[in-house]
Amino acid sequence: SIPTTVTTTNIPSLTVYDKNGVRIVFNFAKARTGQITINLIATGDVSTTASDFVIQAAVPKSMQLQLEPPSGSTLPPVITQVLKINNPNNAVLKMKLKVNFVTPVAGAVQEQLQVDNFPPELKVW
Repeated sequence: SIPTTVTTTNIPSLTVYDKNGVRIVFNFAKARTGQITINLIATGDVSTTASDFVIQAAVPKSMQLQLEPPSGSTLPPVITQVLKINNPNNAVLKMKLKVNFVTPVAGAVQEQLQVDNFPPELKVW
């Protein structure tokens, strides 16, 4: 049976990066009030290989962020990583991401992203 403390219902996924043949998608789950789990999935298109893949993330000071180790650092196949956010004050979720990887075509890619278009369903605590 599924534990009643985990809700994954009706929170749309969010594509946070889609460039240089690499796509990063956030899938969301809310464990309990004030906590969000993000299942990050990074994929490459059919012609892209990427190595040295690293993601760093930061959230506002009122929240705590825990990054679990990624499943790997090369694409393909896929890279998955879990980000756990504790948001005790139910503040508006914003995140800065730093994405680093190397592809044969683009070379060394370093991108900084500001993610503030999180699904409104996350705000329903």
